[in-house]
Amino acid sequence: EEVCIKVFAQKDNPRIPSVFWIWRSSDFQERESFDMVGISYDNHPRLKRILMPER
Repeated sequence: EEVCIKVFAQKDNPRIPSVFWIWRSSDFQERESFDMVGISYDNHPRLKRILMPER
């Protein structure tokens, strides 16, 4: 099965609630979008860069 969730975030400070505590499998996707696009997730336990080097 597939689930698609859409949320709106501010352009200058994209910050949305994490779904990690509901779906643990969202861990990589949230960390990837944080790293590549700059979206911050509230209450994510390990939000850190995984693909790109530190700036």
